[in-house]
Amino acid sequence: GRTLLFSHGDKVNPSDYGYRVYKACLQSVFMRSVIKAVPGSVIDKIGSSMSATSRQYHPNASDETVRMFRNYACEHISGGVDFVVLGHSHFIDDIKFKVDDHEGQYINIGFPRRDMMYASIEPQDQFFYLSFLVR
Repeated sequence: GRTLLFSHGDKVNPSDYGYRVYKACLQSVFMRSVIKAVPGSVIDKIGSSMSATSRQYHPNASDETVRMFRNYACEHISGGVDFVVLGHSHFIDDIKFKVDDHEGQYINIGFPRRDMMYASIEPQDQFFYLSFLVR
């Protein structure tokens, strides 16, 4: 069989302290209580607003971020993983790596709400395909 590593990708960069603080706040007991008490639509609006603000400061993934995500994928592929699927960077990427005699694939579907992208694979396929959702 084939092995798949599917992860949000937020732990790829351990020095992203701003995100780590943000995530710790969201996971606090206080914030979990607030989230449970507030309607989902309000939480979604707050999250969308925070994301938009973040995108003003970081509109695109830096070359360093892209390299970090690809290196992370390559490390896992070299360890025998066939597919590495990550998010978090909001950067669409689809690259195949061959390490020694093992070939694997790293994909990142970007930001699905914006990019309308998804990944699929059929049993007879060797690799994932990235496709756009039809509106």
